[in-house]
Amino acid sequence: PYASEVPGVMHACGHDVHTASLVGAMLQLAEQPGSWSGTLIGVFQPAEENGAGALAMLDDGLFDDTGLPEVFYGQHVAAAPVGQLICRPGWFLSAHRSWRVRLRGVGGSGCRPHLAKDVVVAAAAMVLRLQTVVAREVDPFRMAVVTVGDLHAGTKASVIPAEAVFTVSSHTYEPEVAERVRESVLRIIHGEAEASGVEVEIEQDPEITGIPACWNDPAENDRVAAALATVFGPDAVAPPRDPLPAS
Repeated sequence: PYASEVPGVMHACGHDVHTASLVGAMLQLAEQPGSWSGTLIGVFQPAEENGAGALAMLDDGLFDDTGLPEVFYGQHVAAAPVGQLICRPGWFLSAHRSWRVRLRGVGGSGCRPHLAKDVVVAAAAMVLRLQTVVAREVDPFRMAVVTVGDLHAGTKASVIPAEAVFTVSSHTYEPEVAERVRESVLRIIHGEAEASGVEVEIEQDPEITGIPACWNDPAENDRVAAALATVFGPDAVAPPRDPLPAS
């Protein structure tokens, strides 16, 4: 029922790969009950992109009947050479937070700026200053990324708008680094708003619930890598050179 109605065009989402792979694995394991023992639970996570799906499943009593599993194995499609399987112990995927920032000032004519409180200038100051969070407030040997991905304000070149909105996001691994970034981002936004004389409203981005970082247990990672190598060959299984800052 979800097939494309346009010939040659499809929604080639990686989640289709994830679901098909897990269904296939579960079917094969169900057909060979004598080859393994224990309790196996296949977890199909909806809304993975914004972190809401896993929380909703847990709130819905995901493991009430089975108990909490001893170990979780997860997979995800990634940008890598064809045939390459990436396994990495320790930090692998980053934590993600995002905030929606709304600035309210006083609009006016571009030729009479002294009568306005310019949210464009305030937003520009914030965007530039936010770049110093990683450069000057985070240990250079610890991973952090701060990005302003969208900024919307105004409609005319000669009109100073009364409102501006932008979104700032962070990617980190360690909880203490994530907290340092959060405090710095909020401090800078409030400080620049005060300096510019504009009002500011900050809310958690409704599209991102807050995704925790992924840390792979070294022993379990080695077990998985060794098992995959017996099927695909040792050259096909390797860690990436660096952790992946995606979430």
